[in-house]
Amino acid sequence: MPTIDELLLRYKQVQSTENSKDSLIHDLFAKLTEPQPGITELRQEFQTTLNNQLQLRDLQIANELEQLAQVTNLVNRESLIYVIIDGDGTIFSDQYISRGEEGGKEAGNALWTAVTVHCGDVLPVLSNTKIITRIYANIRQLADNCHKAGIVSSPSVVEDFVRGFNDSSPSFDFIDAGTRSNAAYEKILDNYNTASLNCHTRLIILGGSHDDSYAHLLEEVKVDSMHRVSLLEAIPCSPSFGTTKHVIGRANFGDLFRTSRLPDDKKNTTDGFDRAPGAGIIRRPSAISPDTSSPKTANTTSSTATQATAATAGTTSTSTTVPEPQQHQKEQQQLQQEQQQQTKPVQPPSQQVSPTTARVATWASKASANASTPLKDLTKEMSNMTVSSSSGVNATTTTAAPISTTGVTATTTTTTAPSGPIVTPVVQRNKHGQRVDNVDFKNLPKLEIHRLKQMKLCNSHYLLGECNNPACVHVHDKKIASFERRLLHLIARMTPCRYGPTCDDATCIYGHRCPYSTPGVEDCRWKNECRFPKSAHGVDLTVVRTTTI
Repeated sequence: MPTIDELLLRYKQVQSTENSKDSLIHDLFAKLTEPQPGITELRQEFQTTLNNQLQLRDLQIANELEQLAQVTNLVNRESLIYVIIDGDGTIFSDQYISRGEEGGKEAGNALWTAVTVHCGDVLPVLSNTKIITRIYANIRQLADNCHKAGIVSSPSVVEDFVRGFNDSSPSFDFIDAGTRSNAAYEKILDNYNTASLNCHTRLIILGGSHDDSYAHLLEEVKVDSMHRVSLLEAIPCSPSFGTTKHVIGRANFGDLFRTSRLPDDKKNTTDGFDRAPGAGIIRRPSAISPDTSSPKTANTTSSTATQATAATAGTTSTSTTVPEPQQHQKEQQQLQQEQQQQTKPVQPPSQQVSPTTARVATWASKASANASTPLKDLTKEMSNMTVSSSSGVNATTTTAAPISTTGVTATTTTTTAPSGPIVTPVVQRNKHGQRVDNVDFKNLPKLEIHRLKQMKLCNSHYLLGECNNPACVHVHDKKIASFERRLLHLIARMTPCRYGPTCDDATCIYGHRCPYSTPGVEDCRWKNECRFPKSAHGVDLTVVRTTTI
């Protein structure tokens, strides 16, 4: 048992150890909290370097963004649409080639319009768009084949057609590739590669559905350019084209191009058009009304010629009888007589014709305007475009002129400056009190709508009969047909009225419901980007109340 003194001694030893430990901890904290020489300078230097690096990075990012904006502006300055066609197999329809230089100009105008519409379907909205067309073919052989097939009376007619096509636009070229085998393919391949590497290229339309070589070409091209290719399908594509996965679409321009190959001689004529024995004329409209509003269109064609040939479209035949040589001679003589009649000036009208004849004239105008689209029932489309039987449209003056020896009579319709409004002074409302625009927007002819929009016509002048804006920059002095005036009314309905479905103005020409909306659905394909307000969507089209002014 230790004594008290021993325990006290041991306690003092432990206390001394504890004091020594406390002193050590105190000295450590004092050392840590004591400012070290150079650390403050190092910290300041580090902070300065960091700030400099951040500023340099921000400056580099700003410069890169500025360069990116400049490059983007350069790329978007001009949008190029390349149309590259193998003219040896993708051949314009007989109705164009047979009319030489005039047919070439109309074919160029029709191709420009069709390409513009197709681009609107497969691409977003573009600005400063330029269409560059290159068609390569052995022109001498093409002319001989067309002559042997009875399409033209002389090979020189094809050369005149090429000349007219080249005159239709500065950027449209029909080029003689020469007589060497695969010459057209090699030139098309070179142009295709050049276009695919051009940063300004937005779309390449390749016309070569008749040759499987172009299917392999589409498969071998780089993926970055494959997303900008559309296949022009004239002759139906072979199964090998089904593997071209990256093609964004197929363009079918109606009867602008032949859907079958040229025959080797006249006894094997299978041009894809219906012919009646002894009739001698193609049973489709032989002319396309050119887009006079297009900046590239420098020539207009006789409306009498287009409407006369359109009038023959009403009697189609399903006969595929092959014409004999004598019949071909009759066809050529009849075609020459037609062309001579078309060159004669139209005499001024001597009398007012009946409403029935006026309706026939409207039909002829509609048929000629849709000559570049596939053959379809135009009566249904014309009925869909009729806004109202009491629309107040001015009476149209028609003239009848003999066109050919077949006894077909063509009518010409024009509408002078309107003297009264086309808008019916009626306000229709549904059970919710919303104004109802009883207009069918689903069956509108795209080509005609696009053409009228390009004409920049004044809505107030043509629809209301007068324009009260002295600073109006739209067109007021152009004569339009009655069906074009009705189409202009539908175009005006595509612009939202600022009062929406509550509008009480019976003469209002603007839209009170979204043309893309469905009754009962409070949305459309444009979502939040739609110009029409939300109240103009899903409008019930059932009319329960009509107010007539």
